[in-house]
Amino acid sequence: MLAFFSGIVNFGIFPAVGARFFIHYIGLPEAWRLGAVAVPTFPLIMLGLLLTALYFVFAGGQVAVIVTDFAQGVFANVVFLVLAFYLLSIVRWGQVFEALGTAPANQSLVNPFHTSQVRDFNFWFFLIGVLIYVYGAMSWQGTQGYNSSARNAHEAKMGSMLSNWRNLPQNLFLLVAPVVAFTVLHHPDFAAQAASVNAVVGGAVSEAVGNQLRVPAALVTLLPHGLLGAFAAVMLAAFISTHDTYLHSWGSIFVQDVLIPLRGRPLDPARHMRALRWAMVGVAAFIFVFSLLFRQSEYIFLFFAITGAIFFGGSGAVLIGGLYWRRGTTPAAWTAMIAGSTVALGGIIAQQVWDGFPFNGQVMSAIAIGTASVLYVGVSLATSRVPFDLDRLLHRGRYVVASETHVVEAPSRSLRLLFIDEQFTRGDRAIYVVTYAWIVAWVLVFAAGTGYGLTHAVPDAVWVRFWRAYLWIQGAAAVAVVVWLRWVASPTFAACSVTWPRWSATRWTTAW
Repeated sequence: MLAFFSGIVNFGIFPAVGARFFIHYIGLPEAWRLGAVAVPTFPLIMLGLLLTALYFVFAGGQVAVIVTDFAQGVFANVVFLVLAFYLLSIVRWGQVFEALGTAPANQSLVNPFHTSQVRDFNFWFFLIGVLIYVYGAMSWQGTQGYNSSARNAHEAKMGSMLSNWRNLPQNLFLLVAPVVAFTVLHHPDFAAQAASVNAVVGGAVSEAVGNQLRVPAALVTLLPHGLLGAFAAVMLAAFISTHDTYLHSWGSIFVQDVLIPLRGRPLDPARHMRALRWAMVGVAAFIFVFSLLFRQSEYIFLFFAITGAIFFGGSGAVLIGGLYWRRGTTPAAWTAMIAGSTVALGGIIAQQVWDGFPFNGQVMSAIAIGTASVLYVGVSLATSRVPFDLDRLLHRGRYVVASETHVVEAPSRSLRLLFIDEQFTRGDRAIYVVTYAWIVAWVLVFAAGTGYGLTHAVPDAVWVRFWRAYLWIQGAAAVAVVVWLRWVASPTFAACSVTWPRWSATRWTTAW
């Protein structure tokens, strides 16, 4: 129930954000005239987009969602790359860093050691973000269809490895686009474009909505017609793929984990399918009404953090404690879930009724995590009697399930130190090693840069050179990933999708 409630509330603003993007990006009127009646555009666009997403779910269920989302991902990443490099070609580096240099003192957009006066998206936001990334791994159930699509645990692990790479082109664009938009708004060479953007933002219903429109409005002033259409197509595909995934997930969770357990007995196949479809329609109706009535007053990321914490505030402690600690108990799990959700809901209510509430959504999610974790450990120690047999739970040792294991080649001792076992093929090992080498390399860069920055005064000019090098490295890696996934993964996917029920290599689509 907590997972479902947290999910649909978190999902509630998705249609509104998407509809506002298309209205302002395409330049649609606020209302359509039907004779003497003015029909608002906003609910019409939301309704049309949601019905399209529902069609994809109804057309083929989870299989249709996976297939179409994979195609969308390949197309979107190509467009993201083209857009990122185009934007960097029309806005000079000098203009970018001159604009970034206009930030107030101790709110630097170049030097991370001069950011003590930054609100919301500051040091604590990113530190808590890392905590959530580790603590909440596999907790969030918006992608439960993908999480459960892998043939076995090994394929799921490899899908997770690949998902690290497929995000590179998207992340590159999400870094370049706001930086270029900021340059347009703050550099005198783009005064005309800035005036157009400010006119759009100034007409927004709230500051939070205006913040959402700033980058799309800037892109409209910079992109030529072909790329304007390509980006609109990417956003349409992204809207559909995100919504059909979430509609399927939350509708399925309601039926499987709320309705049937409360009912106490299973449904026959026909009634089960009917219940799933009505549940997805119900989720779509809820988010439509929520988006229509809810007045967003906080940044999207902060809203996601506090609403998501209703569930993952406690679920992380339960997952980690239940899978890695023999002393974890059921009373501790209940306590953690109740505590995490209570703190998160309390934070949401406090933000609505208390002007100047001192904690944003990210900080409140950290408080929920801390409270749930401490209580989980305390209650477990107080109620644990006999250590639990984790091997039985996790199918290890004498409880291993032969059908879930395929031995390829016994790895060397050095590979075992990297948690590479007998199920890894040579290709798997290469992907695994390269992935961790990439991550470890950036961690070392971060650690070295942090240590040097804390002991030396690093001028902004040095940071400018660092960020330029960082962008080009990320860009080169993103190009390699797009080529690899386009020419290696796509043919594999196409060949195997013909015989979907017999296909074991679900890692490609699980990653997407």
